Amino acid sequence: MLGAGNIAHSFVKDFPLMQNAELIAVAASDTARARDFAALYNISRALCYDELYNSDEIDAVYISTTHNFILSSHLNASKMEKQFYVKSQ
Repeated sequence: MLGAGNIAHSFVKDFPLMQNAELIAVAASDTARARDFAALYNISRALCYDELYNSDEIDAVYISTTHNFILSSHLNASKMEKQFYVKSQ
């Protein structure tokens, strides 16, 4: 998951309903916020954005950043050949 704001909190609560998926990491612009989010939801890894993009263990990314960062997040995930889902409101 990319982003640890309000939308991410809503998404992570419903994540257990997803089949064939495992939430293994969260990344945020502020790694302390990523660590807090990971601890709150028992997510094993808190990363910076580049670590998430470059991880071989991650093959899909839910992008829950603010609107001004969605395009760059999408492009970075695409460059690293990650599948991605962008939040919508």
